[in-house]
Amino acid sequence: MNIKPPQRTESVSELKSLLRKTSIGYQKQRLTAIYLLRSGQATTRP
Repeated sequence: MNIKPPQRTESVSELKSLLRKTSIGYQKQRLTAIYLLRSGQATTRP
């Protein structure tokens, strides 16, 4: 299954800032995944 992730408009620095501010578990997990994709540290999503 090759499903493309939805397009995000936040920059990598904005995502990093949001990630630091978030304390709710599921939000932090989602932001981490988006951050890794946008920064190029991950090439696919699970």
